[in-house]
This record gives sequence, structure tokens and C-alpha cells, in this order.
Amino acid sequence: MEQKVLRQSGKALSPYHFFHVIKIRKKITPYIFIFPAALIFMTFVIFPTVQAFRISLFQWNGISPFQTAQYVGLSNYQELISDRLFINAAKNNVIWLVMFTLLPVLLGLGIALLLELDIKVKNLLKSIIFLPTAISLVVAGIIWSFVYDPDFGVLNAILKSMELEFLARGWLGRSETALFAIIIAATWISTGMCMVILSAGLKGIPPEIMEAARADGANYWQLLRHITLPLLTRPLVIVVALMIINSLKSFDIVYAMTRGGPFYSTDVIALFMYRQAFPFLRAGYGSAVAVILFTIILLIALPYIRRITERTAEY
Repeated sequence: MEQKVLRQSGKALSPYHFFHVIKIRKKITPYIFIFPAALIFMTFVIFPTVQAFRISLFQWNGISPFQTAQYVGLSNYQELISDRLFINAAKNNVIWLVMFTLLPVLLGLGIALLLELDIKVKNLLKSIIFLPTAISLVVAGIIWSFVYDPDFGVLNAILKSMELEFLARGWLGRSETALFAIIIAATWISTGMCMVILSAGLKGIPPEIMEAARADGANYWQLLRHITLPLLTRPLVIVVALMIINSLKSFDIVYAMTRGGPFYSTDVIALFMYRQAFPFLRAGYGSAVAVILFTIILLIALPYIRRITERTAEY
């Protein structure tokens, strides 16, 4: 085998050339392994993203040949500014962003702190809380649609059993409650992931620091405020960034539970984009919405990517 490597065109290679060939092979090998994944990523992510930017400058129905599309420049973006339905979807996304960031993160942090205590069944509790994360958003939406059912739903049945019939209602059929009902369902799915990430962050806090603070007379709340939370900054940034990104691209669970109704009260940007591009056959307008959503998510994701990169570099 070595003799084959050492020969080129019938002539023996010098040791210098031999090691040069080995060095080149070592440099090329990682790229050979990366190439299939990079090709798939370029085909299904980069290329469609570039195409969305391009299509957003045209008026096109998405079915006829693209050669028939009419170039309109930035008109699609100008129309979005005055589109009341888009503004309504953006407002709903802001509510999603605030609530879907606060609820899962605070619940995940609270549960992670609770599980740090000496509880015998904490591994079982972790598994139960993390289990909804494995469920598809569409499946979760169907499950919670049954929970919120006005006639046979579990939630109204519990309220009636507690003699709180006046609180029972059609949760997904009323504009004032539908959006918050969906956010609670999404929180049920995401809390487990927040708990796991923050729990891992808590495990990384050196116990010597906590013991030294306790020796100085610090109580639980002082430890939490001055030691635990500051040392959890990186995991918290990661969790918050993930929740913000998930809130902005929320689509599956909304479509499964209400399809944006009633009266667009649960409409979000991703659902608005889908409706414009496919049912209404306005591919250019829908692409403009996609570009705006992509830009917002990218700006929010950059700090998250930087944190991940810094953490990887440390190891």
C-alpha cells in the first residue's frame, strides 16, 4: 500500500512529497464529509431563501411560468405597511413574543430550581415535564383543541366540577381568549426544553461558590439573586433567544387549532404569509412577508449564534 502511494508515474516519491500528499489528504478529508450536508443545506435552505428575495420584487401567482411575472420593485413591501391584516398579525406576534418568552422561561427556571432540591422522584418529574417536547406541534394543537372544547372539553369540565360554571366558555371561539389559549398550549410544549437547558446551567455552577456564600450568611434569595442568576446568564440568553425565534415562526399549532380565527384574532405573520402565498395565489406578496420575517429572526438569532460560538471556543 505504501509502495503504491510512494510511486507516481513510475517514479518513487521522495519522503518530502510523501508527507506533502498525506498533508493534502488530511486537509481535503473533512470537506469531503461536509460536502453532502452542505449540498443539502444549499439546495433546501440557501437557494429558496435567495429565491424568496427575488420573488418578493415581482407580482406572481406562483403557478404560471415565472417569465409571466410582473416586476414591481418594492411595491409589495410598501403595501405591507398599510395592510391592516398584516399589522394585526404583527401585533399578535408581539403578544406571542412577550408571553411565549416569559411563560416557558420563568416556568422552566422555577422547575429547574425546584428540581435542584433533594426530591426523591425528581428524575421522574423531569421526564414527565420534558415529555411534551417530543410531541409534534400539530398533534399538540389537536390535543389542546379537545381540552378547550366548549361542550366536552376537560377544562370546562374541571371548572364546572369546582362550581365555577361562569368561567366556562368556548375558549377558541372567542376573540378575547383564543390567542392566549393557544399560547398556553405552546407553553406546555416548550417548558420542558427550557427546564433542561437551565437545569444543565445550574449543574455547571461550582458548588464551592455556593458553599462560600452560605458560610458568609447568605440566604436562599440572596444566593439566587447574586450568584445563581448571574451565572445563568448564558443559558438564559440561549433559552430566551430560542423562545423569541419560535414565537416569530409560530405556525403549526395556530393552524391546527384555529387557522387564524375567529376574525383573525389569532393570526400571526407566518400564517398570514402562508395564506397570501398559497390560497390567495400572491407568491410575490407572500415572499415579501417571508423576507421581513427572515430578517427579524436573523437579527434576533445573531446574539444566540455568537453565544454558542463563544461557548464552543471555550471548550
